[in-house]
Formats: sequence, C-alpha cells, structure tokens
Amino acid sequence: MDNNNEQLDKIVGDIRRMASYLHGIGRNDLLLNAIGVPLLEELRIEAARGNLSRLHITADYRFLLTDYGNREVELSPIHKAVYLLFLNNPEGIEFKRLADYRDELTGYYMRTATRLDKDKILETVDRLANPADNAINEKCSRIKKCVPGIDG
Repeated sequence: MDNNNEQLDKIVGDIRRMASYLHGIGRNDLLLNAIGVPLLEELRIEAARGNLSRLHITADYRFLLTDYGNREVELSPIHKAVYLLFLNNPEGIEFKRLADYRDELTGYYMRTATRLDKDKILETVDRLANPADNAINEKCSRIKKCVPGIDG
C-alpha cells in the first residue's frame, strides 16, 4: 500500500510540475486541452465542496451558514424566494419553464416579503416567469455573488 501511495505522490508531483510549467509559459490552452473541459468541471465542483457550509433556514426565513458560525446570508425577499424555489426542485428548472412554477414561487415570495403588497409580488413573479425578460438571470447572478460555495 505504501508503494502505491508513493507512486501516486510521484504522479501528483509530475502533474503539478508540468501544469506549472505550461502555466508559466502562458500555454493554458495546452493545459486545458490536456485536462479536458469535462474533467475541469468535475475538479471545479470538487474544489467548491471544500468551501460549502450547511444552510439553516429559520422560521422567519433568515439564511444561516452553520459551518461559518451561523453567518447570515443577506438576501432580499425575492432572492430568498428564488433560492427556495430551486432548493425545493433539486432536479433543476429550465428558466424558459419558470411559468410552470409561478404558484410555488409566488408562495415563497409572499412568505419572505411580508411587507410588500400582493400586486407588487405578482408583478415581480410575472417578470421572473417571462422568458423574454432577463429578471431571473439577474436574480440568480445576485444569489451566486452572495452565497459562498455556489458557482458564480
């Protein structure tokens, strides 16, 4: 077993040296070609896992990162509603089919935005569900910037 670990350590060292060399001479194109995009994506996901925290959502919809000392993620009610929608649909939602989830999104938004009137909430959800509007992309981009561990 020790011999196998030594071999693996040598391989890791060789890869590190070769990658550093290619990077140092400005040939990231060759490095990317050698690694390949699918493997690079897997490595990126694996690297992000080390930064993830468990998320606790309180009864009053505060988002707390438990592994970061209950640090609160500051999001507006609509951003919380969008996050909750995607959290509750782990299989994913195509943006162009967001209208199919209008009622669910409205429910989350009404619970997180207790101070807004219903007409304003419905107007915002309609914009998000409209495939011709860029609102959902803007909301998701903002969430990615605020929540550590989400690819952004």
